[in-house]
Amino acid sequence: MKMGSLALSAIFWIASLLLTLWIVRCPSDQLILSASLCALSPVFTLILTWLSDGRIVISGQRTEARPDAIALLFLPSLGLAIRALGPIHIINWQAALIYAAVIGVVWSGLAYFSGTFGRQRGKLIITSVLFLIGLAYGYGVVCLIDTLADSAPPKITEVIVLNKYVGAGRGHTPYLVLAPSPVNPEGGVKAVSQDVYQSATVGQKVCLVERPGAIGLGWYEILTCEHKLST
Repeated sequence: MKMGSLALSAIFWIASLLLTLWIVRCPSDQLILSASLCALSPVFTLILTWLSDGRIVISGQRTEARPDAIALLFLPSLGLAIRALGPIHIINWQAALIYAAVIGVVWSGLAYFSGTFGRQRGKLIITSVLFLIGLAYGYGVVCLIDTLADSAPPKITEVIVLNKYVGAGRGHTPYLVLAPSPVNPEGGVKAVSQDVYQSATVGQKVCLVERPGAIGLGWYEILTCEHKLST
């Protein structure tokens, strides 16, 4: 790979990592901007490779001599899904998965035919990986549109915290163990933001703030009851 191609590929990777880290870690007041940029990143990548007339590719091959923009396609898509699977709790998640699957089929099809995947071995594996990434992209886009564009007044339910802990994985996600409630009949373990985790006390109550969703999926977030009026 030439130095110019290597440098441009490195820029793509750095930009992708920064976008992904931003959406995963950003506060709620930056979420609309970070989610928009992550959602547009794959679109920009497909347009860029098409306009470059083969000078920039989507490949993923170590031996690729041209600048490879595959990171801009993959990483922000995963970032969207990670953020959607965090403190956001979709009630009608089955419908969200159906919408995500439709988007995932379109996403993976465009990625497959815009890249060099058709000339690689293991096409079944490549197609499966592309669909899974497309499904993650679709789920993130659907859930974040449903929540960020929702301006309906909330329904607030108080529920007791039974336990709290931080996950042992690399992300160290904070969790609350909640008692059953009308919004969350099964109760159980729920991911929350770091601020809510630090403020929550075992044996005391937090507030489940429920909204219908901009596209009708229904969702709720868990807040300390002192902050519920700010919603």
